[in-house]
Amino acid sequence: MNDSSRILLACAVLVILQWIVFWPALDNKFVAYDDDTYVYANPAIQSLGATSVLQLFSHPYFHSYTPVTLLSHAIDYAVWKANPWGHHLTSVMLHSVNSVLLFSLSLILFRAIHAGGDASRGASTLRASTTSELAGAFVAAALFSIHPLRAESVAWVSDRKDLLLALFSLSSVIAYILYAMRRESQVARRWYALSLACLLLALLSKSTAVVLPVIFLLLDPLLFPKDNWRERLKEKLPFFLLALVFGAVSAVAAKDGTASDIVFRLSGFEKILLPFYTLIFYPVKILWPNNLAPVYDIPDISWMVVGFLVSTAVTILAFVQARRGNKQWLIAWLCYVVGILPTITGLSAGIQPWADRYSYVPTMSLFILAGAGVAKFAVERNRTRLQAWMPGVVIIFLTWAYMSRQQTAVWKDSETLFRYAVEKAPSSPMAHGSLGQALLENNDLDRAIESLGKAVALWPRYPGALYNTGIAFERKQMPDSAAKYYADAIMIDSTYVSAYVNYANLFVTRNQLDEAISLYEKAAELAPSDPDVYYNFGNALYLKGDRGKALECFQTTVKLSPNYASAYNNIGVVLLDLGNTDAALENFQHAARLGSPDAQQLLKSKGYSW
Repeated sequence: MNDSSRILLACAVLVILQWIVFWPALDNKFVAYDDDTYVYANPAIQSLGATSVLQLFSHPYFHSYTPVTLLSHAIDYAVWKANPWGHHLTSVMLHSVNSVLLFSLSLILFRAIHAGGDASRGASTLRASTTSELAGAFVAAALFSIHPLRAESVAWVSDRKDLLLALFSLSSVIAYILYAMRRESQVARRWYALSLACLLLALLSKSTAVVLPVIFLLLDPLLFPKDNWRERLKEKLPFFLLALVFGAVSAVAAKDGTASDIVFRLSGFEKILLPFYTLIFYPVKILWPNNLAPVYDIPDISWMVVGFLVSTAVTILAFVQARRGNKQWLIAWLCYVVGILPTITGLSAGIQPWADRYSYVPTMSLFILAGAGVAKFAVERNRTRLQAWMPGVVIIFLTWAYMSRQQTAVWKDSETLFRYAVEKAPSSPMAHGSLGQALLENNDLDRAIESLGKAVALWPRYPGALYNTGIAFERKQMPDSAAKYYADAIMIDSTYVSAYVNYANLFVTRNQLDEAISLYEKAAELAPSDPDVYYNFGNALYLKGDRGKALECFQTTVKLSPNYASAYNNIGVVLLDLGNTDAALENFQHAARLGSPDAQQLLKSKGYSW
C-alpha cells in the first residue's frame, strides 16, 4: 500500500470512529442553554438575505463578535429550520473534519521532527511517511477526537464556535508550515495568503483565535531552528496586526458583559490561585475524565493549592526537558498555556472559569505530544514490545468511546442536562438557574421558581435567574411580581435587553405607554439589530396613536428579519389606517404566506387569496 493510500485509510478510520461515538448526538434536542439565544429563538439567523448577513458582520451579538459562527447557524436554519437533527449533523461533520486536520498537522510535525528538527530541509518532510509517524499521528487525532471532553462541543449546538475555531486554526497552522517549508518557491505566497485568510475566519468564528500568531512563534524553534528569528517575526506582523484588530473588536463587543458568578464568590487568595488551578484542570480531566459536567463549581481551596503546585512543577519539568534537548515537551506545554489564556481567569464576559468546551483547541498540543511519544516508542522499541502495549491502548480507546457516548446522552434535552448539572455541582448558582430555565421552558412554573430561587439565594446578583423568575410570575398571571424581578435584573445588568422588553410589555398591558416607550428606546439603543425590540416598540407606538413611527418600527423589524410574519401583518394594519389599501393588502398577503393567522383570517373574511 503506497503512502497516499495509507493516509487516506487512516483518515477514513478516524471519520468512522467519530460517527460511531457521536452518532447519538443527532437524536438530541436543543437545550435552553444558549441554543435559544443563538439558534431557535434568534431572529438574526432565521434568514439568509443580503441584509441579514450584513447585519451579522456589522454588529456584535450577545457580548461577542462571531459573525462566521452565526452565519453557519443561519445556513443550518435555512436548510433545517428548527429541526435540531440537522444542526447536530453539522456539528458531528465539523468534528470529523477537525480530527482529519489534526491528523494531518501531527503527521507534518512528526516528519519534521524525524528530519532532524528542520522542516526547511524541504524534501525530508515530503517523503513517504514511516509507519511510526503514521501511528503517532493517528493516535494523537483518535485520542483527541473520541475523548469524553469533546462531547460538550459536539453534542451542544451552541458550541459551534469552538468547532469552527478549530477548523480554521488548524487550517491556518498547516498552511503556515507549508508556506515556511517553501519560502523560496512561487507557491509560497499562496500558502501564506491561505494561512492569513484562515486566521481571519478563525477570528470571525471565536475571538480566542487572537493567540494563534503566538503559536506560530512557538512552533518556529521546533520546525525551523536555523532560521533568523528576526525575519520570522517580521513575516508574522500581518498575523499579529489582524489579531490585534479583532482583539480590540472583541473587547468592545464584550465590554458590557458580566463575569462568571464564581469570580464574584472567590476570595482574593483564590483569585491568585485560579489561573494555576485552571492550567492543570484540563490535563487532569484528560487523564481521568470522570465527573465531567456542563457547569463546574468552586473547588476546595486545598485543590487549588495542589493545582498551583502541580502546574508549577510541570512547567519546570518542561524547561528541564528542553535544556536536555527535548524541546517538544516545552513547546507543547506552552502552546497549551497560550491557547487556554483567554479563559484562564474566568474574567471574560459571560463565561465560566472552567468548561469542557474550553479544552477543545488548547489541548490539541498535548494530544500531539502523546502521539509523538507513540511515534518515538514505535521507532525505538521492537515490534514485539510494541504489540504488548496494544491491548492497553485499545482498552483506553474503548473506555473513552463509551464515556463519550454517555456524556453525549447528558445533552439529550434541557431538563436532563441541568438535573445532571445540579447533581454534579449542587452549590452552583448557574446549575440551579439553568435548571429553572429548563423547567420554565417546560412550563413547570412552580418548580422553575423554586430552582431559580435557589440560584438567587446562592448568588443574589444573578440577572438571568431574576429575569427568568419574572417570566415565571408573568405566566402565573402575577404581573406585579414579574415587574419587580425584571426591574431587579435591569438594576444588576443595565444591558439586559430582554428584561427591558418584557418590563416594557408589562407597562403596555397597564396602558402606561410613556414608561413602556422609554424602556423600548433603551432596548433599541442597546440592541439596534434585534427585530423583537422594534416589533414591540411599534406596538406601543401604535397604541399611543403615533402611526408614522409605529410603521417605521415594523418596517425596521422586517428589514432585520424578513420572515417576521406578525410585523408584516402590523404594517398592513397601519397602512390600512393611513388609507393605503393596496400596499396594506400586499403586506397582509405576504404575512399570510408566512403563516400569520391574523392576516389569513382577515383576507379570508374579505374574500382575498394569498
